[in-house]
Amino acid sequence: MKNFIIYILSILALTATSCGHSESFRIEGELTDGATINLRILYYSDGAVVSGITASKDGKFHYESNVSNRSLIEFYDNDYRLLGRVVASPGDDIKVKLDPSNPYLIEAEGNETSQQWSKFLSTNAELLRTGKSEVKNDLVADFVKKNPDNSVSELLMMTEFNAAVPGGALRADSLINLISEEVREKGFSTGFAQIVERVGEKAAQETVMPIPYRKSGNITAIFKPSDKPYNLIAFTDERSSRDTISPHISKLVARQPAAKLGVIELSLDMDTVVWARTLRGDSARWTRGWVAGSISARGVDRLGLPELPYFIVADSTGRQLWRGRSISAAYAKLETLLKR
Repeated sequence: MKNFIIYILSILALTATSCGHSESFRIEGELTDGATINLRILYYSDGAVVSGITASKDGKFHYESNVSNRSLIEFYDNDYRLLGRVVASPGDDIKVKLDPSNPYLIEAEGNETSQQWSKFLSTNAELLRTGKSEVKNDLVADFVKKNPDNSVSELLMMTEFNAAVPGGALRADSLINLISEEVREKGFSTGFAQIVERVGEKAAQETVMPIPYRKSGNITAIFKPSDKPYNLIAFTDERSSRDTISPHISKLVARQPAAKLGVIELSLDMDTVVWARTLRGDSARWTRGWVAGSISARGVDRLGLPELPYFIVADSTGRQLWRGRSISAAYAKLETLLKR
């Protein structure tokens, strides 16, 4: 009888645990570097983006939030650097391990989607972090073709596929149409895309204001669009592919008169130590600097940068003439403008 009572109590305890947060998701997380830092949480749910904050102590953190539907959750450090993503529904208990050195080195469990998504990302972590957009697109396309009924296909198209490369938009449309209607109806992509579009449209209308930055040698300076008729502002970090970016900027600097075109590359790395590593052995002939505060820095925050690297072409009044992820497209836009 005693053992039977213990058994019943155990069942009741499990039931209470499973029903204890039927209207919220819970996350138990770990940072592989054991850092004690603030973490920012952004999640898309019920047609809106919600933000929150929690603290990691010695690499351990906890977060819980009420939701009525499945949510796409993003983790950022205090400088808004993406650490990883998971999906959670009301009642889910998610366990996640994040590696600050590479957001693709993620381990997650608690539901099948997060587990499968994190497995794909961690298996291909190095290619996703450093590979060219075309190669990453091929990787995503291969998964989508093989898994049209898997919600991970939709998530990969939303977060990893770069439609800005030549032919990318048509290919993206074709791949999205391969994903089953059921997955798309229950998924995030339509509403999420609308929110991103609204945010992007507003940011694209903002005037580029002067941006304080630090030059090599710990010299403080200010970028001002008014100094040149046209400007290329490249926002990068240590993960940005210099082999892709540098040749295009070098050509611009070599072919266009300095009196007409201002070129500046602003690092949004977490600190100057990280930024200094990208300067070693670099023979760049354009202005390079580091911005304290990353994407939340004064002058940068208003621009709504969706990812890095990111490029903005602006005139002397700070009016944005073009913005996007492709340095080759930025190059083409400036070539056209400077021929006038």
